[in-house]
Amino acid sequence: PLLTKCVSGALLSLVGDYGAQWFEHKSSDEQQQHKYEGNSMLQHIISLITIRGMYDYRRGWAIAMETFLLSCPLQHFAYDYFESILPVESGSELYRSFAAMVHVFLDCVALDGIFVASTIIVGGIFEGHSLTSHILPNLKYTYFSALRAALLTNLSFAPVEFLSFRFLPLPLRVLSVNAVDLVWNGVVSFASHGGAAVENAAA
Repeated sequence: PLLTKCVSGALLSLVGDYGAQWFEHKSSDEQQQHKYEGNSMLQHIISLITIRGMYDYRRGWAIAMETFLLSCPLQHFAYDYFESILPVESGSELYRSFAAMVHVFLDCVALDGIFVASTIIVGGIFEGHSLTSHILPNLKYTYFSALRAALLTNLSFAPVEFLSFRFLPLPLRVLSVNAVDLVWNGVVSFASHGGAAVENAAA
C-alpha cells in the first residue's frame, strides 16, 4: 500500500539524514581536533556513532516529511506509469529485461532531478528557511552538485535497481528501491546542505 511505502521511505530518509549529519559532524575541524579521553570501550563506541547533542532534529524531520508527502507518492505513481507504458511483467524474457533497464534509466535520470530539487526546496521550507534569502540561493548553489552525487549513487546501485524492476512485482518495487534510497538520501542530504555557505556568506 502507498501508506506503507511512504512511512518506510520517511523512516529510511531519517536514517540517511542522520548519516549525513554524522559525517558532517565528524569531518568538521572541531571534531578532527577532539580527542577521546574516556577509558571505557563502550563510551568510545558511543562517541563514534553519536554526534553528542549536535543532531538537527528539524532538518531530519523536514527530510522525512518531504519524503512522506512528496517523494514517495511521486515515486509510487511514476512506477505505475512506467509499468503502464512499458510493462515488465509481460512479454519475452529479452523484452522484460529491456523494459526493466528503461525503468531504471527513467528512475535515475528523470526522477532524480525532481527529487533533488524537492529535497532542497520542500525540505528547506519544512526547516523554516526563507524562500528568497536561503532556499533559492541554496538551490542555485547546490543543485547540480547534489544531482551529480545522486546520479553517481544511483549508478552504483543500478544492478540492484535492475533486479528489483526485473523480478519484483510492482507493489514491492518502491519498498526495494527505498532500501537503496537509504544511501541516496544520506548523499543528497549532505550535498544539498552544502549551501549553508550561502547563508554564512550573506551574514
